[in-house]
Amino acid sequence: MMKVYKIIVFTIITVLSLAESAAAQTYPNKPVHLVLPFAPGGGADTQARIIVQKLGEFWGQPVVIDNKPGAGTTIAAGFVAKSAPDGYTLYSGYPSHVISANLYKNLPYDALKSFTPIALTTDAPFTLVVLPSSKARTVRELVELAKTSPTKLNYGSSGIGAGPHVSGELFKSSAQIDSIHIPYKGTGDVIPAILGGQFDYTFADPAVRPSVTSGKLRALAVTSARRWTLMPDVPTMAEAGVPGVEVTSWTVIFAPAGTPAAIVNQINAAYLKALSLPDVREKFANNGYDIIGSTPDEAARHLATEFAKYAKVVKELGLKVE
Repeated sequence: MMKVYKIIVFTIITVLSLAESAAAQTYPNKPVHLVLPFAPGGGADTQARIIVQKLGEFWGQPVVIDNKPGAGTTIAAGFVAKSAPDGYTLYSGYPSHVISANLYKNLPYDALKSFTPIALTTDAPFTLVVLPSSKARTVRELVELAKTSPTKLNYGSSGIGAGPHVSGELFKSSAQIDSIHIPYKGTGDVIPAILGGQFDYTFADPAVRPSVTSGKLRALAVTSARRWTLMPDVPTMAEAGVPGVEVTSWTVIFAPAGTPAAIVNQINAAYLKALSLPDVREKFANNGYDIIGSTPDEAARHLATEFAKYAKVVKELGLKVE
């Protein structure tokens, strides 16, 4: 009986392997959807559109961007987690993916187990910006303004659980100030809002750079460990006197858990090929993103590290979903 059992198991494994191989050989034979957890118009949307154009050229199939903002990116993540694990629904994840997993209770998915990491693609800092009319010309002056203002300052972010939200809360904790958080559905909504004077400051992704270089906004600091190459005159938060605010806007591409390894590797290879193209590298550099590129295993290790990091941050700051 044991011998028969082993033969049956071997046969099943062989059939499944052949099925995976056949699926990989024909992938993709229909449009692929890349789900973004933010509204159109921000840095995430910009870099995704650069990449999907190349993927579509490689595969001979359209790669469609589906924007599904809201609930700290958990709406988009939940949609992808329950999608078929066939490589036709991908997810572009950011720090909010692991932050919200530690912030929101009773999510219908597991931030690590419900997804298959494909590649860590890019990284970039957030930039603390104010209007040119602000009395704060430095981070120290913004801190002083927050402490002496008769009313609380407001800061906007691209959503609860997003990197700018955590950056804002780390800033409040480290500088020992109090301000009111106003969440939006993405950087595409945040930048027009601050330009319209709807709040006092924000931590924005690289999509904010044109507004800074044109003089519409003033950059006070960046949240990376080193100065940003595109704004070398802007100090880091630590250099500006507020250490501990180190949050970067990385991007990891996911598929639903259970996606065949052959398809995951095929998608990974396509992303790495696109990221190696001179015109893509130039566009990403001009938009302020450092290209990383990784194997699926490296992306998985990065996620595990970031999950643990933000579990500690969320707990120490006492962050909650109101």
